[in-house]
Amino acid sequence: MEKYTIMINTKGTREIKGIIDNYKKCKNVHKIIVTFPQGTIPPNYIPQNSISIPSSSSSQSHISTSNIPPLVYHVPVSPSLNGRFQAYNTSQTSGIFTVDDDLFVPCKDVNLAYDVWVNGGYKDTGGMVGFYPRLIKKGKYHGWVGVWWTGEFQAVLTKASFVGRDRMREYWGEEYKDVRDVVERIGQCEDIAMGKLVAKGGGGVGYVGGGITDYGLLKGVSVGTKNHHKVRGGCVKEIDEIIGEGWGEGKWETVWWGWRRPGGWGEWISGDLGEFFKWRWMEGG
Repeated sequence: MEKYTIMINTKGTREIKGIIDNYKKCKNVHKIIVTFPQGTIPPNYIPQNSISIPSSSSSQSHISTSNIPPLVYHVPVSPSLNGRFQAYNTSQTSGIFTVDDDLFVPCKDVNLAYDVWVNGGYKDTGGMVGFYPRLIKKGKYHGWVGVWWTGEFQAVLTKASFVGRDRMREYWGEEYKDVRDVVERIGQCEDIAMGKLVAKGGGGVGYVGGGITDYGLLKGVSVGTKNHHKVRGGCVKEIDEIIGEGWGEGKWETVWWGWRRPGGWGEWISGDLGEFFKWRWMEGG
């Protein structure tokens, strides 16, 4: 199996060091990039024997020489959630597993997702493979409950998914600036923006099940709310107005659609149950 890069998005949570240690044990990891898109790198996060690497005008990075695989710390000069996709130029692999710092994804599940990304055709078409599918229909955004009920999804969240390095490069292209501006203004939805970029390019989206532990959910940080889904629905509408409508359909890869198992069981309590069924009733579906 070819190697891949792990790109961890963090705010500097307590769990981050344990999360990093987990990915160090994954034998197919080429490099681990820890990115701080909304702030600065805490001093205690940079090993004493780390060295600076050349940085662009938009980012600053440090690389540790003491870890196998190598560990890179990165922070954009201009804080924004768009920055979670900015460190692609420090990756030497075409496949990048972008993941949040409050998720524990076992190595076997990461390897499974990568195998599907490569051998399922997603690598060649610029698609995505991940653990958190989402339903996007008629300008509406719905969580796992919507996916489970309909058996459909149009995107996977970048909180745990494989994305091609070339897609990250496209994300930072001038033609996508208006979409990045939406993310910066609203303060979220970078995952929706990336999903739209993939959909626009016809890359396809695949879902794999896993045994993910969501520490953010256990703290009550990731639990979905009515307002949360409305805001994200607003993101969908704005981005569709810029790029054009159309999201395509996702594919159930390692999970039989009739079973519809979530990537993590916490998905059941982070959904928008009431809002989803209200929408289905209004649509007559």
